[in-house]
Parts: sequence; structure tokens; C-alpha cells
Amino acid sequence: MLTHAPLPKFRSILLAFFSLKSNISETILSPWVKQGEVAGWFSRSSWSLAQISQWKAKYTKNKGVYIWLPEYFCNSALAPLRGLNVNLCFYPVTNSMEPDYKACREMGQTLQMDLFVLVHYFGRPISAALAKDFCSKNEAWLIEDATHVLRRAPGIGKYGDFIIFSPHKMISIPDGALLVVCPSGPAKLGSGLINEFGEPNNWSTKLDTNIAVHSTKLHVIYWVLKRILQKIGVSGRSLDTLFIEPYPSLESSFTPNLIGPVMSLFSIKLLNRQIFEIHNYARVRQRNLLHWQGIFEKLNPSINLAFESSSVDWAPYMAAFKLNPIDAEDEFYNLKSLSIPAITWPDLPPEVLENRDIYDVSYLLRHSYIFFPLHHTITDRDLNLLDLDLIQSFDQVKAFVSWDCLNIVVWNQYLNRVGKSNLLQSWEYGESKQTSEKWNVKRGVISINGEDVAVVQVLEKRLFNAIHIYRINRGPLFLKELGQDSVYAVHQAIQKELTGLLKGRLLFHAPELNLNSNSIMIASNFGCYFSKRKGWESIWLDLRKDQEELRKRLDSKWRNMLTYAERHDLSFELHTDSENFDWILKKCGEVMSSRGFNGVPVDLYKDLKKQFDGTGKPIVVLKAFSGLDLLAGICIVPHGKAATYLLGWNSTKGRQLKANQFLLWNAILYFKDQEYNWFDLGGIDEENTPGISSFKLGVNGKRYRLIGEYVCMKL
Repeated sequence: MLTHAPLPKFRSILLAFFSLKSNISETILSPWVKQGEVAGWFSRSSWSLAQISQWKAKYTKNKGVYIWLPEYFCNSALAPLRGLNVNLCFYPVTNSMEPDYKACREMGQTLQMDLFVLVHYFGRPISAALAKDFCSKNEAWLIEDATHVLRRAPGIGKYGDFIIFSPHKMISIPDGALLVVCPSGPAKLGSGLINEFGEPNNWSTKLDTNIAVHSTKLHVIYWVLKRILQKIGVSGRSLDTLFIEPYPSLESSFTPNLIGPVMSLFSIKLLNRQIFEIHNYARVRQRNLLHWQGIFEKLNPSINLAFESSSVDWAPYMAAFKLNPIDAEDEFYNLKSLSIPAITWPDLPPEVLENRDIYDVSYLLRHSYIFFPLHHTITDRDLNLLDLDLIQSFDQVKAFVSWDCLNIVVWNQYLNRVGKSNLLQSWEYGESKQTSEKWNVKRGVISINGEDVAVVQVLEKRLFNAIHIYRINRGPLFLKELGQDSVYAVHQAIQKELTGLLKGRLLFHAPELNLNSNSIMIASNFGCYFSKRKGWESIWLDLRKDQEELRKRLDSKWRNMLTYAERHDLSFELHTDSENFDWILKKCGEVMSSRGFNGVPVDLYKDLKKQFDGTGKPIVVLKAFSGLDLLAGICIVPHGKAATYLLGWNSTKGRQLKANQFLLWNAILYFKDQEYNWFDLGGIDEENTPGISSFKLGVNGKRYRLIGEYVCMKL
């Protein structure tokens, strides 16, 4: 069932109820807090704003605190501030949801400013540099509102004195908001003043408030019961949702549905069980955003994605789409009639609504944006059900697979045509899997209208001579650029040949499809179950560019390290023999074992080396030296018109002298001179191997991420 809020696991609910651990450790703060910062938990971020206002009033001894908020702001979040009689001032924003600093400067000439709130709307980082300067000149504290932010990301909290997060909006917990205090913001709070704020664990218990609140315990019980019913498929009573809800009055703004400021112990326990999943939550949100984009590209191209997100920057809060304000209301009700869970911005402050001539941008934003859920408990299947109801099938392009026995010469000719081929689809890799791991190999050529358009290498094992297990790693590979319909037809033809439970066929397929809206829509029509939604991620470097341009494109720090290595007169040797290959296998295996990773598949790689030795394009090992001292080594594998970084080892002295930068750069030049067109950096994983990933990213090639692996179990 497609819900607006993420659903917890039954096991997590039970363990949270019966677990005795309820401490707030450093681990639970790690996704949001950096070294040197302090943080405390509240139930809602509106209480965080109230706490900051009280601190400002206490330490500046002002009779009244003036807080500046963007005109496009949720009214219900302001209730605690209204209860404390804080002076609310709303500043204009631009159409891109950034502060209109020209208007702010004009306001500042006549209006006091103690606190300035900068909002990172929908999880998208907004530059805070100008806000920092503006606050410094006005001696105001800068608050970065990151309540739509899943985790700390580049650009979030770089300049603020305070950062407020609302994990309860993004993670399966009934309440929970985090107030982070930064000592080096524009106000230069420093550790001395921060210490005067008191113990962070006591901030919420000592917060002064005159607002009537609801019971947190009852809220938790209601939340748990509601989520359990949703998990078993009970959606509850359907309420009529209006495009524009009745505008709130100033009086009604003081009596919101608000719980007390203290975060519940149940939420702390539940959060503890999810803290290590947040990176995965981010990936799923990014993937679901692409799925929504693909749906509307088919359903209604006039509904445009407002903000794009990728795996390298930020995780979206909701799928935000922009419409023509004239048509927005009709489109909203049309989507609701199709059972698509569209929502709008919940409310705007009465002060803004009563001054539409001043705050015209927020009125426009309120009437032109609609939002859809994309949290981590929404599966591909949930969105596929929308596809089945709403999206017409792809045009009936027919593709055919020929499993005729090919030889290595013909196969490599196909790989040359592919260009960006990969090692896993090379002839040599298939032969190595057959020799070392007893997989059978099938190689197919797929054609459309008599023209060869793709090739695929399939691994096969048989169980009990009755069940056929097929695996396709990073295939098929396309010989030319095809339209969406033809790409789907190619995959459909392969599935038809290799699937069918009644025939004893089971297919595990990780296609060579980049993660984007087109690929998501193609995969959604496969009717298969995605077993791994985290796809392979790496970097392509275009060797067709001249050497000067390649060097110029290097990250400046990476280039400086390369220059440093060259100044220290490092040298390198290039080898293709088995002895040097065995050496780097051993070195890499030792490093991986010491770090707790699975070792190098030695038998497979040794057989791979033998397979390549007979082709005239052997695997290459490069070694770096300082005088006679061996510093580092890397291993590169060629395939078609491309090459892939396979292994790398570096010594302590090698790291000091930047030997790996030196070796990789010379490997790039070597394969460029050998007339290869593409160089693959061999995979990146910023979560598990951030140092290696940073090293490879410094080359500044084209980053790519594949769609993941699915299991096809059609009857």
C-alpha cells in the first residue's frame, strides 16, 4: 500500500517496546552532527525554534525577540513561537525558494533581526553564504532549517549557528527532532556560550512554554496502531483532500495538534534500530523520485519535476512537481481521481495570506506545486501498480535472440562496437567463470528487424538436471543507441528465452542500464522482483580527449598530488607476466583481509590472466618506484575498446609520495596511446570505502550508477 509516511518493520516495533536500551549515543547522532558540534533531541522542530528564541532572549536581554522566516513556511510549525510571544517577521523569497536578499536588506533598515531562518526546502541544499554575511552584518543568529533533510549533506550546516533536523518526517519513528549548535557560525557562539546553554539532554525538559499540548504517550500509541493497520493493508477512512485548504486564522494558529517537547523513549529505541540504514534510505528515495519522474513523463509531460537529486548530493523529502498555476487545481483533482496520492503544501501563515501583494511568490508556489511520497518503504512494486493502471505498454517492437556459437574474434568485434563494454561481459571472463566456478556460458546476439543491436553473455548452472539458474551481470550490451521501446524489446526477448518457473528456469539479472527515469520505466514493465536496488556505481573516463584536456579536468587537489609525485622523480614499470600479477594479487588480498573484507577471488583472477594472455591484449600491472623502493602497484584489464581498473595496492611511503595518483595517470596515458577509447575506474562505494572512492572521483570522469539486480520468476 502506498502511504505518505514510512512504515516500520513489525520486528522493530516489538524490539522497541521491549528493549531496555534507551540511551542517546554518539552513533545515533552521527548522520547529522559533526565533530565539535553539540546536539539535543526534541519531539518536534518547532520546539527547537522555541528553544533558540529563548536562548537569544536570555543572552541578548531583549524585551522581544524578532525572528525572520521565509514567506513560504508551514504555519503549524510556528505555534510554540506564537505562544512565547516571539515577533514573527516574514521575508520575501524568490521563485527558486531562496531568500530575496535585496528585499531583506530593505527590511533590515527598519526592522530588528535577532534570528534568521534559512530553509533547505525538500532536502535540496541552498547556499547559506549570503545568509551568513547578512546575519553577520545584523548581529543575528543564523538557523538552517533542515527539517526536510534526511542526513547531513554537502552545503547543509556549513555556515549556520544552528541546524534543525526532523528525522520523524523521514524515518519510521513517531516523533524526534534534532537541534544542532555549531560553534563557528556567523555569531561565533564558541564553546563558552554553548556550555551556558546547558546539558543537551536536558534542553527539552527545561524548555519554558505556555502552550497546551497533547500526551506524547497517547500519540505514540496512536502512531503505532495506525502504522500496524497500514502494514496489514487497512487504509482507514478516506478523507477528501482539498487543493487549497481553508486559510487559517491567527487565533487558530495558537491551538495546533502539538505534543510536548520531550522526545519519547520509544522513538529513541526505534531510531537506534534504523540508524545504520539511513544511507540505504537515501538511495531508495532517489530511486523512487526517478520512478515518479518516469510516470509523469508518460502520463502528463506538462507536470515537471521541480528538483532533481542524485546519489552524490542529497536525498529528496518528497517528489516535488511543478504545474502551470492555471491548470494546477484541475490536475490535482484529476490525479486524486486516479488514486494517485497527491498532496499540496499544508498551510501558510495568516500574516502572509493577508498580504498577498507583498508575499506574491509564496502564493504562487502554494498554487503550482504538488507532492508525492517517495520514502524508503515504498517499493518498486508499489509504483509499478500505478504504472499498470496509468501507463500504456511500450510499442510492440519485436526482438529475437540467436544463441549461435560465436568465437572470441567475433565477440570482440561486437565489444569494439559497444565502446563502453565491461569486464563481466568479456569472452575471457565467461571462460574463467566456466573453468574456476563451473558455470556454463551462453552468448547471444539480439536483433531487431534483421539488424544486430545487442549482445549478452549468460552464466548457467543446473540443479538436479531440472532447474536452470541463469545469471546476467551487466548485460546486455548495446551496439548502438536505441529508443526506450527497443531497449525494452531486447530485455523482453532475453527474459522469454531464460525464464519460466514451469520450465525450471530462474533468472538473476543485473542489466547494464544507467539509473534514470527511462530505465526505471523499462524495468517496471519487466514484472520482476528487484533483489538489489543498490546498483553498481563507477566512473567512465573518455580517452578520446587529448592529454592536456584530461589533465586539466583532474580535480585540483588530485592534480597537485600528481605534480608532487612527479617532482619527487617517481618512476614506473609496466608488466604483463604472471609473476607480477601474482604479486599484486597477494598484496591486495593481504590488505582486504586486514580490513575485514572478503579476499580477492584468486582462482578466478588467475584463470582470467591465462585467458587474456592468449589474446594479444594481456592484463597490465604497473609498479611505482622511488629509486629502488617499491611503493605501489595497480592492475588494469582491457576488453574491447575499453579498460577497467581491477586492483590497487599502496605502501605507507607510497601514500606519502602520492604513488597511486602517479600510477593511475600513467595507466590512463598508456591505454590512450594504445588507442583505447574508454577507461572504467572499477567501481566506487562511498559508504564502505570512502578513501578509495575519493581517490577515483578525483579523476573527474563521468560518474554512473546502474539500476540494480532483479530476479525474474515468471511462470
